[in-house]
Amino acid sequence: MHRLSAILFIDVKGYTAKMGQDEDLASRLLKRFQQQTEELVSSFRGRIVNFYGDGALCVFNSPIQAVRCAMALQQEFDRDPQVPVRQGLHMGTVVFDGEQVYGDSINIASRIETLGSPGSVLMSGMMATELRNHPEIALTLMGIHHLKNVSRPLEIWALSNKGYVVPKFESSQVAEKSRDLSGMISKFGLFVLLAFVGLISVLLISKRTNGDLKGKDLSILVLPFKNESRDSSNTFFCNGMMEALSNHLSQIDAIRVISRSTAEQYRGSSMNAKQIGAELGVNFLVEGSVLREADRAVIYTQLIEADQDALIWSGSFDRDVSDIFSVQAEITEHIASELKAQILPDVRDRIEKVLTNDPIAYDYFLQGNESYHVADSRHQRNEDWLDLLKKAKLFYEQALVRDSLLAEAYVGLAKTHFQQRIWSRLLEENPLDTVLSLINKAITIRPGLAEAYRWKSRVHLVNGQNILAASDLGKASELNPNDVQSIYDQVQIYRDLQIDYLKAVQLLDRARERAITPDDRWQLHLQYSFVFSEIGDLSREESALQICTSLKPKIPVGFWWYYMRTAQFDQAIEYVLKMYPEDNQFRNTLLAEPYLNKGDYQTAIGYYENLENQIREQSEDNLVSNRDWHRYGQALYLNGDQERGLELMNRQIEINIKKMELGRDRLSAIYDLAGIYSFLGERSLTYDMLSQLEAEDGFLRWGSLEQFIQVDFQFDSIRGDARFQELLARIIRRKESIREAVEEYLKLTHLSL
Repeated sequence: MHRLSAILFIDVKGYTAKMGQDEDLASRLLKRFQQQTEELVSSFRGRIVNFYGDGALCVFNSPIQAVRCAMALQQEFDRDPQVPVRQGLHMGTVVFDGEQVYGDSINIASRIETLGSPGSVLMSGMMATELRNHPEIALTLMGIHHLKNVSRPLEIWALSNKGYVVPKFESSQVAEKSRDLSGMISKFGLFVLLAFVGLISVLLISKRTNGDLKGKDLSILVLPFKNESRDSSNTFFCNGMMEALSNHLSQIDAIRVISRSTAEQYRGSSMNAKQIGAELGVNFLVEGSVLREADRAVIYTQLIEADQDALIWSGSFDRDVSDIFSVQAEITEHIASELKAQILPDVRDRIEKVLTNDPIAYDYFLQGNESYHVADSRHQRNEDWLDLLKKAKLFYEQALVRDSLLAEAYVGLAKTHFQQRIWSRLLEENPLDTVLSLINKAITIRPGLAEAYRWKSRVHLVNGQNILAASDLGKASELNPNDVQSIYDQVQIYRDLQIDYLKAVQLLDRARERAITPDDRWQLHLQYSFVFSEIGDLSREESALQICTSLKPKIPVGFWWYYMRTAQFDQAIEYVLKMYPEDNQFRNTLLAEPYLNKGDYQTAIGYYENLENQIREQSEDNLVSNRDWHRYGQALYLNGDQERGLELMNRQIEINIKKMELGRDRLSAIYDLAGIYSFLGERSLTYDMLSQLEAEDGFLRWGSLEQFIQVDFQFDSIRGDARFQELLARIIRRKESIREAVEEYLKLTHLSL
């Protein structure tokens, strides 16, 4: 199991020498060291993984507890007989395998400890970031250091409260003295080598001298930049170049930029430009490489016409890392010029914007982006996913400690908060206030940040502020015309909130014009499947889902919900077993419900028990289901455990009433209450909920409900009631009217999937 942890390494300095001088004293010191360490680590809710003779490895769930434990240990060891210890702290991901722990983060903590002196407590920048809200803890920056067997340089901080030793050692931005350079190519030689590689690349690609590109669609894919640096961890910097160029180019109205997820498929690929272009239907490629050495970087870039495999333009830029933003702007302008794409003045201003004057802050920001990107590419929300978000959050926070005006880092931090809270904190009074505050801060600093407006709209959507959400999405689309995700977010508003499915389909037609690659088409047809699901067009919904599956066979789509609404419960189970191999909360929920609906209560209970155990084992920040306790209770009730079943159903009633009071996830709360009351035979309360759902257009705003309610076992007790049948008839008539309007539009436009 991977877990984000605070790691503390403690070592008795000079213990071996003391053994040679006075074995009895040394033994007493070691005994005192081990006894006090055991007591204090336990009192600060930490865990001693192992004693290594005169050292100890400890892990903590809380960074502040780890630091306070280190302070308490140092105070204790200052008393007679003194124990000369030095301590190192780091925050990072640790792999827990039974009683054993391992991972790069442990190596980093141990290397930090070796830099210290007796009486010192040293820590990484990531650890220091966690202490920013604790002014009683004084820290001194000791510089940036290259540690043995650690790929990237790290900021090192020392605890500098009274009584703690701040060691004296020279720090260096490059720290060449700490690295063995024998046998390595000189920095100058590397730069010359990269320039030579760039020249060879130019010679190997036919140079297009005729700039006549008229009539060609300006679709462009920015491929992952190659890392030519000796430090393999500089990949995050290369990916930052790729992202920056994609973002800059996407703001130019004439250019259509392909997503990073598509670009990632060609990382390390041996395919040539012509093959990639043909596979994706893309006309132009941007590729490049980066050599970074300390505070210098050489960036080589080329623009290629895909179908001709012809070089249109190439450039090499040898600059200080602090000048990276001007390099990104220059490359963008060169590409736009070659493609005859006009850059409007306001777009040029945004492209030429210097994000920060602190290169280290920018590095932290890019590393945050990397962790967030990996998390966002996960298709299951589990503990590893949350650890990645926490790691991203720490990097963004470090960036803001260095530069409090780095607007993009505020957006990054807002995204991590949103993703964590939307899955686990929605029963809080104001779970997204922090997100909104961070986004507003970003917009205040940089008003032209399209991504900030898109995420702001998502907060408004969760809070039911649909007009504000639509306004922010419009602003995001205006700032970045290539941002298809903003179109999809607008589709959600029209289909789920304004009940205008015709407008939703028309918007998807607009997105269809930009759906060039298989990735784009997959996303487009996924959106179509949502619309067709909600208007009750099962045939078109199934076709859209099948297209998605043909494009990305390993990525799950909406077939589970399709099978559940059409009472194909065995098919729903088979689909989950095939598409969700990892055992986690989400999988257990998806498996339990079809077993319950088909009457296999014991199997359903088994999956619900797994779900409950996983929730109990994981921390409060992990995913907590707040929708399925009543179905778990119903399975227990029907299997003979009525007392426990009623307890869980009552628990869900309390949760849903709370959600309704908060105005959050309201429609699902009303539907689930109706189901519980119907199961319990409370007809009056059932119809109260169903009437409320109808009055709030819940059967249309959450458009597939009228199909599912016809097969949901919870409503078996009222299925024969005339009142229930009349309710269904009214909803079905309204749904048919909506479906007919969409059908007429599709016929007129000859649109087919």
